[in-house]
Amino acid sequence: MLKADGTKFTPNVTVAKDGSGKFTMISAALDAMPEKYSGRYVIYVKEGVYDESVMVTKKMVNVTMYGDGSQKSIITGSKNYVDGTPTF
Repeated sequence: MLKADGTKFTPNVTVAKDGSGKFTMISAALDAMPEKYSGRYVIYVKEGVYDESVMVTKKMVNVTMYGDGSQKSIITGSKNYVDGTPTF
């Protein structure tokens, strides 16, 4: 999507593991999203491995997250079916 048109998104918040952004966790950036936000809310995730479970709810409308690439901005969590998390 970002490569499709030449325009770049201006992020509302930046998430960085090294502390150079406003947040160090993606979940914290989503929690800080205003409840009544008009327009697209853009979150830029800098390079790093983010070991957290990210939940985007139905109330979080028009959220776009992008990072530095699939091999650089990695989100991982430890939930799985064996531990009781459904996969549907």
